[in-house]
Order: sequence, then structure tokens, then C-alpha cells
Amino acid sequence: MHVALWSWLALGLVVALLGTLFLVKVVGDPGSTATTLAPTSLQVFEEVTDVPAAVSDAVGVASPVVPIRPPTALTKGPLLTVRTEGGVRLPEVLYVGSEFCSFCAAERWPLIIALSRFGSFNTLFEMQSSPVDYAPGTPTFSFYGTSYHSQYLVFHPFEVQSDVLGPHGYGTLMHVPDDVRAVLARLDPTTVYPFVDVANRAVVLQANLSPETLAGLTRDEVAANLSDPTNTVTRAILTAANELTASICHADGQEPAAVCNSIGVRKADAVLRFAS
Repeated sequence: MHVALWSWLALGLVVALLGTLFLVKVVGDPGSTATTLAPTSLQVFEEVTDVPAAVSDAVGVASPVVPIRPPTALTKGPLLTVRTEGGVRLPEVLYVGSEFCSFCAAERWPLIIALSRFGSFNTLFEMQSSPVDYAPGTPTFSFYGTSYHSQYLVFHPFEVQSDVLGPHGYGTLMHVPDDVRAVLARLDPTTVYPFVDVANRAVVLQANLSPETLAGLTRDEVAANLSDPTNTVTRAILTAANELTASICHADGQEPAAVCNSIGVRKADAVLRFAS
């Protein structure tokens, strides 16, 4: 599918639920519902969060089959930072999306890979997009209930809605605070999820790659293929991951050097053309 069609297709989301799903109450919001979350296997977790550098370097930004839309470099505005408990200000990476959203499902793959180069997740929860959304049942992970730690950045993910229909639409999971809404209003007034803001230095509106890229694949298959730089899906995911990584490097002062000076990330940086 051509990237020019993505925005149009995302607006055509169908919000009907087929079949019966197990529902559980969400703490703090008695009117909403969410699927139960199961941690992914240790093998998949390691395959996604520890992609060999040699594989990423071999891919670089070469995705000849699947079109990739790189992040948009931002040239104006202050660096988006957060003061940590230790009093240090670190660049902030924002993610806003929803579990039912197939474009969000696709975007989480390269985002998790990129973030794992700067820090670590405590776990990842298995998730798939809604069975009635565009590209139904796209295999992915949920950021709901996860935590992430890094000495280089602060990651704040917001999964706004689940993939389960409640009495008032898809169940509410997380409320977006006013300061994040202000960033959304400024950089993404259409609010077409997913939204990724890399410290106000680069932004992803909707997704780097189409969820059709993952059609017909299981989560285990996608993860296992991340060690193969010749795989079409792997090339797409790692191209996007390298571009996200280059964006983070631009925001955090090119640290750690082993990541930011790697071949794949340097190729991505050349594509993004950040202002010096």
C-alpha cells in the first residue's frame, strides 16, 4: 500500500466488535473495559529488545519492498525534557496511541527496538489490534502496565483506549495529561494515532510503516525474523527503528556513542537531515 493512502485509511476505522471477548474492569474507571494482558515469552522479549547491532547495520535504511515514512525533523521550539527524581533533566519521548489501532500496533515494533538501545523495559505485554480495525489483528505489544528505565531519556507512553468495546466505545485505559495534550494540539492537531514526539526534535504522525506489513504473521514469527537482515518485514521494522534511534541521538547529545555512531544509525541520520 502506498504511504499516501495511510491517513485516509486511518480515518475509515470501523468500530464494531465481532465475537465475544473476556472483559475485566479497569481500576479507576468503572465505565471502561480492557483485555487481560499476558507478558510475552522471554524468547520474544529478548528478540525484540536485543536486536544484534550487525543486523541493524546491515539493514541501515534499505527497505526496498515496504515504503517507510521517516520521522519529521523539527527545527523550532525548545527541547522537550523532564526532570528526574535525581534532579537531572532528560529528553522526553512521548507515545500516544490505542490498543485497537493497527497503525499503533505497527509503530510499537520499531519504537520498542529503538528505545531498547537506550534503556530497558521491565516486560512487554502481548496485544493485537482490533479484529475489525484496518489490518485486523495486527500482532504487537501494549505499553499499558509496562515501565521503562534509561539514563539517557524518559519514555512516557499513553495507551488511550483498549481494543475492547464498552458501553461508550473502546474502553478507556489511560488519561492524557494536559501538558501532553498541549504538545498534541501543537504538533498533531488532527489527533490521528499513533503520535510519537522525540523530545520536540522529531515527530511521527500515524506510523513509520503500514500495518499491512505484518499481515498474516504471528508475533513470534515477526520477532524471530529480526535476526535476518534479508527479511522484508525485518528490513522495514529496522529501517524505522534506525530512524527513531537517530532522532533520539539528536535529542540526547549523541549518547551512547556505540549506538549513535553505529553504521545503521548514521545512515538514518543522513536521511533525516537534522539541522546542526
